Amino acid sequence: NHSLIVARCRERVGALTPPATPTELDGGLPAFIDDLAGRLSGDESQDVGMRSRARQHGADLFTSDFTIEQVVRDYGAVCQVVTEMAVEMGTEIEAADFQTLNQCLDDAIAYAVSEFADMDKKQRGGVEQSMTLWNLTHTAGVAFEAIKSGTVASGGATGDLLSRCLATMKSLLAVSREKSPRN
Repeated sequence: NHSLIVARCRERVGALTPPATPTELDGGLPAFIDDLAGRLSGDESQDVGMRSRARQHGADLFTSDFTIEQVVRDYGAVCQVVTEMAVEMGTEIEAADFQTLNQCLDDAIAYAVSEFADMDKKQRGGVEQSMTLWNLTHTAGVAFEAIKSGTVASGGATGDLLSRCLATMKSLLAVSREKSPRN
C-alpha cells in the first residue's frame, strides 16, 4: 500500500496552510515513508538516513518561510493517514509496529524541529534573550501539542526536546533573575 499511503499523505499535507512545497510533497514525504517501511521490515540502518532527511526537511521548511508547526503537522499527517488506512482496510496494527511508527515519527519530528530551530538561531545571529525564550516557549508548545495529540510518545525524542526546552528556559530565567537589581 506504499503508493496509496504516499498519495494520501501528499493530499493531506497539500491541504495544510501554508501550502506544501514540491520538495515536501515529492521528496520529504515519500523518503520518510520509505524509511518507515524499512524500519518496519526490521532494517535499522534506515535511522541515519531518516535523521539526515528529517533535518533537511526542517531546513527546507525554514528556508520556505514555514512555521515550526508545519514541520510537526507534516509528520502528524503521516501518522493520521497510516492509522486511517488501517481502519478502512480492517487491518490491525500490531503493537510493535505502532511503537516503531511512533518512534520514527518522534525521532523525525525532533530532528526536523531541532534543525529548524538551529537555522532560526543562526539567521538571527545574536538573538536577544527575550527572543530566545519566545522560540523555546514556542518549540516547547509544539512538542507538547504533538505529545498531547498522541502522535508521538512522551518518552521519546520529542519528549526529550520538550525537556531540553524547559531546562534551557529555566536556566535563562535564573541567569536573568541573578542579573536583575533586587528591590
